[in-house]
Amino acid sequence: MISKSWKPILTTVRPEPVEGRASTGSARTELKEVSQEYLQIRKLAKFFCGLMLLPTLATADISFIAANTTGGAWSYLQLHVDSSTHVGDLMVAQVTFGGLSLLCSALTYPIPSGWSLIECQPSLLGLAIVQAVYAKVAASGDIGSDQTWGPFLGLGINYAAGGISIYRGVDTSSPIEDHSGHATSLLFPSKLVTAPSVTTATENDMLVGFFGSADAASSFFTPPNGMSESYDVNSGGGNSGVSVSMAYVIKPTIGASGDKVATGASSAHNVGQLLALRPQIPFLHHLHISAASSTGVTCAPTTLTITACQDTACAVPYLGGVSGNLSAAGTATVNWEGGSPAFTIPALSSSVAKTVQVTTANSPVTFGIASATPSPGYAATCDFGGSSSCSFTATDAGFVFDVPSHVSEVAQTVTVSAGLACTPAFANVSKTVTFTCGYQNPASGTLPVRVGGTALNAGNNLGGACDASGNAVSLNFNASGEASTSVQYADAGSMLLNARYAPSSGSEAGLVMTGSDSFVAAPASFGITTGGPYVAGQDYNASITAKNSAGVATPNFGLESPSEGAALSFAKNQPTGSGANDGVFTGTVGSFASGTAPVNNPTWSEVGTIDLSVALSSGSYLGSGFTASGSLTGIGPFVPAYFDLVMTPTCGSFAYSGQPFLVQATANRYGGGTTLNYDGSADTSPNQAHDVNLSEILAGGVGSLVNPTIPASVFAAGIGAVMAIAASPVSYLFATHDSGPPTLPTKIQLHAADSVNGGVTSSEHETSAWTMVRRGRLRLFNAFGSEKSSLSVPVQAQYWSEKSWVINADDNCTQIPASSLALSYSGSGWSTSPTGLTLSAGQGNIVFAAPSPAGSTGSVDVAANLGTSGSDQSCLASHGGTASNQAWLRAQNGSCASTYDRDPSARASFGVYAPETAKQIHVRELFQ
Repeated sequence: MISKSWKPILTTVRPEPVEGRASTGSARTELKEVSQEYLQIRKLAKFFCGLMLLPTLATADISFIAANTTGGAWSYLQLHVDSSTHVGDLMVAQVTFGGLSLLCSALTYPIPSGWSLIECQPSLLGLAIVQAVYAKVAASGDIGSDQTWGPFLGLGINYAAGGISIYRGVDTSSPIEDHSGHATSLLFPSKLVTAPSVTTATENDMLVGFFGSADAASSFFTPPNGMSESYDVNSGGGNSGVSVSMAYVIKPTIGASGDKVATGASSAHNVGQLLALRPQIPFLHHLHISAASSTGVTCAPTTLTITACQDTACAVPYLGGVSGNLSAAGTATVNWEGGSPAFTIPALSSSVAKTVQVTTANSPVTFGIASATPSPGYAATCDFGGSSSCSFTATDAGFVFDVPSHVSEVAQTVTVSAGLACTPAFANVSKTVTFTCGYQNPASGTLPVRVGGTALNAGNNLGGACDASGNAVSLNFNASGEASTSVQYADAGSMLLNARYAPSSGSEAGLVMTGSDSFVAAPASFGITTGGPYVAGQDYNASITAKNSAGVATPNFGLESPSEGAALSFAKNQPTGSGANDGVFTGTVGSFASGTAPVNNPTWSEVGTIDLSVALSSGSYLGSGFTASGSLTGIGPFVPAYFDLVMTPTCGSFAYSGQPFLVQATANRYGGGTTLNYDGSADTSPNQAHDVNLSEILAGGVGSLVNPTIPASVFAAGIGAVMAIAASPVSYLFATHDSGPPTLPTKIQLHAADSVNGGVTSSEHETSAWTMVRRGRLRLFNAFGSEKSSLSVPVQAQYWSEKSWVINADDNCTQIPASSLALSYSGSGWSTSPTGLTLSAGQGNIVFAAPSPAGSTGSVDVAANLGTSGSDQSCLASHGGTASNQAWLRAQNGSCASTYDRDPSARASFGVYAPETAKQIHVRELFQ
């Protein structure tokens, strides 16, 4: 048996890449003793973890990946490496053979290239069974290959069996933490196959047991309690053959594992071996060098922090310990802390600080990693004051101050430090320091930075630009060499503030101290200015001004490169309600000049009021984190651009004087389209519609409009109509309508205007708002006929022509219901009933039924009640009939009145006719 004190392990230098890691070199494997320093670190880590609860080295989990096995009566053993193997996985081979005469100490058979023997155990002097365990770190050429052991040298028939198992997550630099082996004694074969206890010094080792028996029964082994069996294979050959098995388990704690005993199917000489695989320690991905700034002063050291990283982002620290040397490229003189660039990051730590002093002014130095153990997989990275460059530059001496980015014109309290390591004379004294300002973005400007209230230009001009001369500011330094002052800038942009102290005489003659800092001043808000007229759909005046905290324009806003801008949005303010429409808003912010930008083509398609909002387009002014916004509410009111006006007579192509007609006004936006918010209903609040006044364009003063208003309340969704049957309908009444004489037909045309916003009219949109107005009358004619049949009373609608009343052939709509006819009988005891009347081409008939009872004779006077009451206004003696509401057809009917407001009447006579004996050929009547 090989002594356990030797403990051969595998060491892989620069392994070929595993999945997810870049290749850093070719693989080579060699045997070496376990690093005592490495083991000591692990023991110390466990000790401190137990006593002081400090973190231990993190390890990766070991995973069993796959195994391939074989067995037979051969003089060699060929095993296949599974294709799921990755470069860097640990391959472990179990090689078990029987019937050999050679002991492990005298092995002479060939083994595959690169494999190292870990443990070999013979049983019965090697005559019954010999089992050896080999290991190798997988290289790219191993994956999917066949590995051959043999041919074996021995007596008789050789039987062999074994397998190659694959493990991932093993520390390939020192994979075997401990191993053991045991073989049955000469005279005592057994079913129990014992793999002796091993001792682990690392948490989460994987224990792997290999069990062999000089018997070739199938399904030979029962694995040790708690272990997972991976394979159980035999060579055949019965008692002359061999059976092998492998089982594994993770051991989470350190210390002795205890014996692992597998149970065979029958008693035989056997061999048991146990390996403890050490988990992989973390991989040193790269080293990161950081410093507070990329600049410093020659008289003060700079601290470099070296951090060990386990991943690209350095989110996971590497705690395995690193030692190495820094490098400094350049012509400057560099003095290292302790006189050496060496550094050491202790195990269980992730970083170490190293100070360095660059004593050559204005000569850049590039820091880096000259060497490191272990060697990182990737190049070093840097962070010098936010810069990824590893370059550092020192100046002879300088002021250190930081002006934070801020809102324009808000005073910033700034501490100016003189750096006492260089200039102890700055303690508790007043010094006059010259400050200058410069424009970075935009590259020019019109306003100065102010330090301590002093404008940084030659004339201390608050309205002047920064210049090269700047201005002197007295600073009172305290015992720490620090002075406090204020910095203000009334404009927007990225600015540079420089400080310089260079006395030309006295003990400080020749001393030059400078310092600088950049800052961003962001606008505080945006102001919105608008101007009318505010007409729906039409451009109005609007502009946006970027302002500082004092409400004054920042003239440099918008001149940056790339330029900052503002985004405009709107919301309807009024009206509200279910009938309110948001409308469509247009408008884009133009280019800024002197801090102000016009809004190009701002329009709103509706009426009412709106709110405008504006916000910084980028959301972060020049990356400062500051933004700006502004709003203006209740802009307007917006009104319609015009009315479309339509006039529709109720009786065809004309209207009678005094006859109501339909008038409809539609509120429109500029360019066309109804403004739905011009509404007077309960669906909107507050109502945007107003009373619309009507007036006549034509007519020449022969009459006037009656009820010349479209009330606001009738407007709904932009349309307002007064119907002819409305409570207060619109009509046109001739001045002589009731008094006479009749007026000739006259053309009228209407005009509409908003009663509040007088500029909203129907001008140029009145082509359908006209008609002819006629003075009309209804004429009933006397009729007589037989008492035995019905009788028609002729009726005509007439209008006044130039000299007479003529039939109004355009009247196809006048109707007189039968109920509106008032009847007055001569005599009693009989009756008749008239029909209603509908005119066609201005003419019609009232038809009376034959008298009842039959054969009755007499006359009946009929009057048409054209008024609004239950009594006609004719010249008859008795009155009645329901109102037909057509007073515009009244005229001078009968001799009872001279006015033109009488209802028409006529007489219908039954049984009045001339007998045959009284018939005449010709009658002529003359009237004076």
